[in-house]
Amino acid sequence: LDRCGVWMGHGVLPGSRDEVHRQPYAASPPRAEKSSWRRCMLATNRSRRKARHRHPLRSEIMSLTNPLVTLAALRGVPIFRGLTRSTLLQVAAKTREVRYQAGATIVEEGEPGDVLFIITQGTVQVRRQDTVVAEMTVNDFFGEISLIDGEPRSATVTAIDDVVLLTLSASDFRSLLSSPYVARAALKSLASRLREAHRSHDL
Repeated sequence: LDRCGVWMGHGVLPGSRDEVHRQPYAASPPRAEKSSWRRCMLATNRSRRKARHRHPLRSEIMSLTNPLVTLAALRGVPIFRGLTRSTLLQVAAKTREVRYQAGATIVEEGEPGDVLFIITQGTVQVRRQDTVVAEMTVNDFFGEISLIDGEPRSATVTAIDDVVLLTLSASDFRSLLSSPYVARAALKSLASRLREAHRSHDL
């Protein structure tokens, strides 16, 4: 019996007349107790709904996403545009989905970097030495510099609103650099980051 007096097991209520039929059984309360029983059931259902919708405060790491769903998100990312569908599916299968709430710090300047981040929803702010140098949104990516040179993160990235990211491990990203398309896109990204750093330094 649960807290509202309902038989939760399979089969019949032990000792009941219907025991020989071996059918699922839900015991109904006496008529005089129906109102309190209904109130109890409503309260139980409300608590179950709240538990299903509870979210962590900082971030939530999800299970592996469906590669076919992830494939559509990766196709719009410049660094992956030259890959064949089969290669892109392999990449999609290796990604993980991560969610951050608005205001959360995703990476911090100076910390070790071991994953590439790809934005599939929301906007992030990039700060270098407490100076805002860029904002990024859907189809943008970050974290590749640390994966290429092995140095700590060169900037702090913070979620402006709720964001959804795909992550790719350092080893998986480095294996992709053998593709001329990915290597060229990575070099282009590095050049762009370098120009941004020079502009912010001149200011």
